[in-house]
Amino acid sequence: MKKEDRLKLNICEMKCYRKMMKISYKDMIKNEAIRKDLKRTKTVVEKIKDRKLSIFGHTCRMRDERLIKTVMMGRSDSMRKRGRPKRRWIDDILEWTGLDTQNATHVAKERKGPWTSISTPLAPTVLMDYGV
Repeated sequence: MKKEDRLKLNICEMKCYRKMMKISYKDMIKNEAIRKDLKRTKTVVEKIKDRKLSIFGHTCRMRDERLIKTVMMGRSDSMRKRGRPKRRWIDDILEWTGLDTQNATHVAKERKGPWTSISTPLAPTVLMDYGV
């Protein structure tokens, strides 16, 4: 997810919350205070991150011949187009975990391993315990 997209999502989320509570920007109330009043612990971007990591874990545990696994991992036999490569779905996963594709899939396959702490970044010390 691009930084621009994250900013737009956060802006839209807060705009909706302020409209629901009938709070104007002129009232000078911080976004954190509004989230606290609405009992929202996570932003929309954090929820998207959690769900993407969860789906990645599910697809890694699937059999290799499943179509969804082939599509999500981006394996293709065709030639790529000219120019800058587009941002892939898995690029977010690799950025959030700090791992390469092979290690991320290896860690995600273990249900009881460090993958269970999806919402927090995976610490290198925890990954070392699992031989990654």
